Amino acid sequence: MYRGPGVSGYGMFDYDKVIDRAEKLMSLFLANGRPVQEPPGVLLAELSPVPYENHRNRVALPFLTKWLVLRSHSKRYADPDEMLHWALMARLTAESCTAATAGSQARLADLQALAWGQLGNALRVFGRLVESRDAMDLAERHRKSGTGDSELRARLLEQTASLRMAQRDFASAAEMLDEALDIHENLREASALASGLILRAAAAHHEGQPDRSIQLLNRAISLLDPLMDPELVLVAQRNQAESYLKVGQAQMALILHSAARHLQGGAPRALLVRMDWQEGNLLSEMGSFNLAEATLLRVRQEFSAMKLATDIAYVSVDLATLYGRMGNEPRREQVLLEGRRLALELRAEPETLTSFQELFTPR
Repeated sequence: MYRGPGVSGYGMFDYDKVIDRAEKLMSLFLANGRPVQEPPGVLLAELSPVPYENHRNRVALPFLTKWLVLRSHSKRYADPDEMLHWALMARLTAESCTAATAGSQARLADLQALAWGQLGNALRVFGRLVESRDAMDLAERHRKSGTGDSELRARLLEQTASLRMAQRDFASAAEMLDEALDIHENLREASALASGLILRAAAAHHEGQPDRSIQLLNRAISLLDPLMDPELVLVAQRNQAESYLKVGQAQMALILHSAARHLQGGAPRALLVRMDWQEGNLLSEMGSFNLAEATLLRVRQEFSAMKLATDIAYVSVDLATLYGRMGNEPRREQVLLEGRRLALELRAEPETLTSFQELFTPR
């Protein structure tokens, strides 16, 4: 977890006041237990600039910003829409904070970099790549004005690398992730290192190095505690099955997929849908075309409901591959056109569509 400016310098009595203040601020972000769609007037008044002598009324803002970032990050597999809402709130609180409240101008820059990075990451999940890039660029500018926190540097490298992978620039992503991994190695934080290894394995997989991906995932899994990081273990095993499928070992992929299924109890919706997606591709590889078709169509419907344009693109390509194996050329072309239509309905950015143009174009 990012260890930026916080409340650790306060005594117990002051710390209780900070927590109480934070809870009051958090209540302004919620409506029936969910993030508000638009900041209410009282929230804008609470977060508006105040004279320095009144800054004690706002001491909870750094704490609240980091809480919102963590809340957003925790929703990455469960609810991408909610992930974006929390990230927007984090950005608002970070931009409303002052150097005096944060502890220094450099610490404020760290806080703003943290919030903008999370917002960029959430936008990337939705396929809003232009907005994501702008947010990540701003995050990096803030970071360069900050304290030089190495953990924050690694976090932004990983988030930017994820964006590069969405843009199909896997070589650039791999370089960034190698730098992030060096930082994690030096910090000796097993969970963060494992998470970075999973991302680096994804880059290797897409670069056409599935064997390298398998090795990286083996190491990641060895560092993870299934009780502490069940979602990461599930992601790692799922990705490992994907790489075994890539090297032609469908049976091993099936074994790993089945093992991951045993870990999925209580797993978030988005992660379960991705498990179904993998199952559809496994069924396709094994020649169970009708079951594969039903599974992949259901997955695309789920991604459409979650408004994930990029994932709709990829699953549409997998469906097209399936129809090609079935010898159904009209349906293959139709499913690619449907994928493009669905992405346009979700207002996918031109850059997003350009990135996948070759995937959407019927041959």
